[in-house]
Amino acid sequence: MNRDQARHILSLWRPEPHVPDDPEWTRALDLAARDPELRDWFERHRAFQAGTRLALRKLPPPPGLADRILRQTATPSRRSLLPFPPAWLAAAACLVIALVLFALRPSGRERADFPTFADRMVRTVLREYRMDLVTADLDRIRNFLESREAPASFPIPEAFARIPPAGCGILSWQGHKVAMVCLDGAERGMFYLFVVSTRSLHGRLPDQPTQGAVNRLGTVAWTADNLLFLLAGDLAPEALQRLLLDPSAFDAARPAPAADSPSHASATFALLPSPRLGCRP
Repeated sequence: MNRDQARHILSLWRPEPHVPDDPEWTRALDLAARDPELRDWFERHRAFQAGTRLALRKLPPPPGLADRILRQTATPSRRSLLPFPPAWLAAAACLVIALVLFALRPSGRERADFPTFADRMVRTVLREYRMDLVTADLDRIRNFLESREAPASFPIPEAFARIPPAGCGILSWQGHKVAMVCLDGAERGMFYLFVVSTRSLHGRLPDQPTQGAVNRLGTVAWTADNLLFLLAGDLAPEALQRLLLDPSAFDAARPAPAADSPSHASATFALLPSPRLGCRP
């Protein structure tokens, strides 16, 4: 079950005293407990439903409502079909609109800056996130991402284009879709490339390859063509950046550069003055 399927099931929740005895419902609740974005949405949905019910129950009935209902004939006129006068309808509509806007307002729980984005993306895959498409065909991956309106026409760094993809997934960030491409590095483990529009982020962004770490994964991030790229793998950030900047490190005939090589480390930015150098479309 993915996030969209769980959201569809959980959207049927209403403030009743019982919980449906349904395996799909239980799976959706379990996913909401593990997925911060889904959990936040479900909390807002429940607050909206409960608030709407409470507000509607507090509305007093219009004067003479019972008499009008009793006077209805077997063939009522169009006017008699409205138990509420227009003023009451307008008031109820305004109340519902206000509650919707309240429920959909930004929660303020999550900042829209780059460090928060990196933390969210990496921790998502560390929670055993399942790919939406499993394939070693990069063209299929691009077609899938494009069909879901996620970033698709972006370059893969040349070093990582030498290893086969394992599949892809689509994540959500601040209302924008994030493309995630999984690359199977064999003994080096799985690498994850996240791509999102820079419009979804606030604050300073890394214009040159910038190292970082989230939990046990090293990261390197950069921007190009109004897109933010975040590469993550189970390597030290320095080693991950060397693989990004030096495609020969993936050659089977040559060992990977030593992690403590001072000459290579000092030349990393000279080898790649622009994040696009050494990448293919």
